[in-house]
Amino acid sequence: MRGVWWLRVGLMASSAGCGPMGVQGHAEHPRSAGRAVVESFWASRTQGGPAETLLSRYRLPPAGDWPFNSHDFEREDEDDDRTFYSTPRMVHHIDEGARKAWTKHLKGVLAPAAGGEGGTVDVLDLCSSWVSHLPSKGLSGGRQLGRVLGHGMNRVELKKNPALTEIIVQDLNAEPKLAQIPSQSLDAVICTVSVDYLINPQAVMAEVYRVLKPGGKAHFGFSNRFFPTKVIALWRETTDFGRLWMVAAYLGSAGFSVETTQLTTSGKDPYYVASGTKPAEIRADL
Repeated sequence: MRGVWWLRVGLMASSAGCGPMGVQGHAEHPRSAGRAVVESFWASRTQGGPAETLLSRYRLPPAGDWPFNSHDFEREDEDDDRTFYSTPRMVHHIDEGARKAWTKHLKGVLAPAAGGEGGTVDVLDLCSSWVSHLPSKGLSGGRQLGRVLGHGMNRVELKKNPALTEIIVQDLNAEPKLAQIPSQSLDAVICTVSVDYLINPQAVMAEVYRVLKPGGKAHFGFSNRFFPTKVIALWRETTDFGRLWMVAAYLGSAGFSVETTQLTTSGKDPYYVASGTKPAEIRADL
């Protein structure tokens, strides 16, 4: 039943809203149902884990329900993102262990939307940079990468990326529409350590849903590193598993069937993935 899903997730959020920076919530703003959920993770002994059973314990809102409000996506630095990202950063934002785990994961999960063995996989690398973490020697099951569209903020970085066949330079926070990409034209969308900077993820997820073929998949991965002045407020006020629930909620609200996992890494950086599958039969109301 819409509107009351969050009352059934065992919340203790009213007294548990102290995040990693000692923030006690935002009493001056209306408190969203999504904030109530993610703040509750601090009250859990495991802080919400394990990842694989997360959504059985912390339920997602129904498709079409958006549990957040605009205050959840405020940032310390609200200046133009194009200025912040204008300088190329040819650096890795997660350690080698996390990078290898993400590449191994993508090798296994990227597949044509129609399913089956073999074939090519057309991919959008959303919020890309100079490296895509895609496997360089093919995918599992004899599959191969086809088109790899790289979307990002810095043209120099994108041009350095050997995996990309096409590039799109665009600020999703200023314009979330992916007008350059036809509807139902891609098999998969990936996003690496960037979902936490989106200030209008509802609109972005709607576009991800639109550009995917029926049965296509979206994979959003992240760790526990971020630019603190540019990350959204709610991201700083919960645990890693609270963040995983947030991204799962983004996908679920857009109409995806959602799974969550934590990858096994060999370094210090953890790595989490929320994956959404677009239904093979499209609902008319989404």
